[in-house]
Amino acid sequence: MHNQSQSRSCLYREAMHAVIVGLAIAVLLALAGPSAQAQTFQVLYTFTGGMDGASPEGLTMDRDGRLYGSTAGGGHGNCNGGCGTVFRLAQAGSTWQLTTLYAFAGGGDGPAVGGPVIGLNGSLFLAADGGGGENEGAVINLTPPATACKTALCYWTKTEIFQFNIYNGLNPVPGIVVDRAGNLFGTTELGGAYCYPAGCGVVYELTPTDGNWADTTLHSFGSGYPYGDGWYPLSGVVLDGNGNAYGTTPWGGTNDCGIVYSDFGNRIIHEFQCRFGGSGPSGLIIDQEGNLYGTVGTTGGSAVFEMSPSNGGWTYTIQYVQPGGDGMFGLTMDTAGNLYGVTGFSNLVPGSIFKLTRSGAGWTYTDIYDFTGGSDGLGPNGLILDANGNLYGTASDGGNLSDCVRQYFSGCGTLWKITF
Repeated sequence: MHNQSQSRSCLYREAMHAVIVGLAIAVLLALAGPSAQAQTFQVLYTFTGGMDGASPEGLTMDRDGRLYGSTAGGGHGNCNGGCGTVFRLAQAGSTWQLTTLYAFAGGGDGPAVGGPVIGLNGSLFLAADGGGGENEGAVINLTPPATACKTALCYWTKTEIFQFNIYNGLNPVPGIVVDRAGNLFGTTELGGAYCYPAGCGVVYELTPTDGNWADTTLHSFGSGYPYGDGWYPLSGVVLDGNGNAYGTTPWGGTNDCGIVYSDFGNRIIHEFQCRFGGSGPSGLIIDQEGNLYGTVGTTGGSAVFEMSPSNGGWTYTIQYVQPGGDGMFGLTMDTAGNLYGVTGFSNLVPGSIFKLTRSGAGWTYTDIYDFTGGSDGLGPNGLILDANGNLYGTASDGGNLSDCVRQYFSGCGTLWKITF
């Protein structure tokens, strides 16, 4: 089995080869730096690959402005380079301090799949590889110690609240969400009722009941495999104000090019057309009016699309097309309706952060920061915004290039902030 982080790591290794080997490229990008738009880029933390972790992915923020995330490596355990961690980064005066909340041991214990989500009681929920009766994956809950910590490393308590299997889902993917009642929703890449023997994935719900968690499979993908209602989802779901879930699969549909679904996967609201050289749709975000946004590969580039509810149906429109092979991913939206995302998973570039601003009937694209592959990091991901419009994210590699030395690139990653 594999997860999205592993697939992305393979893409990084291929894409970043010439970045590290060919130092000239990195130097040119470093000289170019960020674009002319006024902003301040700051590295808040550089991972070392020790007990703090390595290769960060996925962030969330609590009401006090503290950041929580997970790493795919570092920590301890029987994994190559460590089995990953869950961490908190909090501001202390003018500095930021990282606390490792949990370190996975591997085997039946992790690593994490994507970043955590904060539950109604302030504890953390996240999906993990391993766990379960046959190490088929689990959803875990991390709760803080009941009393104040007296040691530097004081882990939170880990509880497996749900164990996956071939029937209710395999290979959980990033993107667990929590609704107003504290119920959890997510997807798995494999498992479920169709596509024997491994399954085509599910949408699941976990409901707290008398101190335990009840599992409901809301949808099994793969009906009419290999097309039908989609298969092998690689991203989680988003919830609207009424609690309905929406998501995508990169394959399936009439053209086998991916779909957008609603009603927890039980209704297809868009089927994508194949584009030579393109890729299937990414995960979705949702605005306050219930409009959905995502990205999809196109011929020679990628595009941002919007799905808008209209007369009981949905209208699909392409909002912006970006030529070139760098791709656009990881969208997030501010309170003014502007979109932010990342590029740079291919074509030998360390990555960049962009902004799409509504401009009349269209959108204006602004490149707000170009990574160098050095101390600032490479391979950006995990964008979130705080209440003041500041942008936070992680870079899976780069940072201190003496740490986490690999064949084609180095560095254990960074956590950064952009202030506008």
